[in-house]
Amino acid sequence: MSYRITGKVTEKETGKGIPDLQVKGWDKDLSNLDELLGTARTDEKGKFLIEYTEEAFDEWGIDEKPDIFLVISNQKGAIIYTSEAAVRVNAGKEERFDIQISRDLLKQEPDISYEEFMERFKEQLE
Repeated sequence: MSYRITGKVTEKETGKGIPDLQVKGWDKDLSNLDELLGTARTDEKGKFLIEYTEEAFDEWGIDEKPDIFLVISNQKGAIIYTSEAAVRVNAGKEERFDIQISRDLLKQEPDISYEEFMERFKEQLE
């Protein structure tokens, strides 16, 4: 079965689409071992599309629907947005996100990637 996350990222101050941002779709799990659904880059209008299958979120055969959140990074690799505080629980086959980001965040320098954070967190659990 095929699933899609679509959306548009715009600059809060002007409403213009922001190109070349990395958008990652994640499935939030209670175990804190979130699963990457897919990755996309925003186009010249700020639009993105992530397509994935059931296997991406149902590795153990227990999740009927994904619980989606997004993580967006700027061109420098800094995380500038996450919707993790507002996870879309039991998401449908198609979900749309319209996101506004402040112009100041586009220049932010990288601190740590989400993957690095999760790896460090997993190490602490072992």
